[in-house]
Amino acid sequence: MKHCRGWIIFAAVLALGWGAARLILSVTAEYPSLGEPALYPVNELSGFTLSIEEPVWSPFRGYTLRYGIEIDSKEVCLASDEESASFEQLEMLSDGVWHRLSCRRATFNPVSFELGGAGNSGFYGSLVQKYAGHGTRLMPGSCRLTVRLTDRQGEDRRLAAPFEVG
Repeated sequence: MKHCRGWIIFAAVLALGWGAARLILSVTAEYPSLGEPALYPVNELSGFTLSIEEPVWSPFRGYTLRYGIEIDSKEVCLASDEESASFEQLEMLSDGVWHRLSCRRATFNPVSFELGGAGNSGFYGSLVQKYAGHGTRLMPGSCRLTVRLTDRQGEDRRLAAPFEVG
């Protein structure tokens, strides 16, 4: 009987730990809401290609998206944060239309840099969902990372790479 009591205590402690972990995960879950429709064209910038690695998920940071922009162009574009938005954005497909996901992050230290031109063949970066202001969870479905670049004429161009959330 003593031997069984040890297993019962172990099972009870294990069940309490599992319940506490599920409670913490549900309390810390932040889902971004769908924002405005993303009706702009994507991937129409000649010589610039956006690709992402397999997304990595963490319960406290959400998705981490490592991405690369391959550049085979002499054209120079500017990547820069605005006061209200980063040049990186998450979007979700809903009813056949891409929507930007809400973002609660203010840009404290805006960045601005040029991509392309002579000698610049690529850029590598990452977006961490929580630190980008998009919460810590995503609803299952099709999502995409978009990167906004501005060409020499001042036109916004966007690159996009899709990924699935299970």
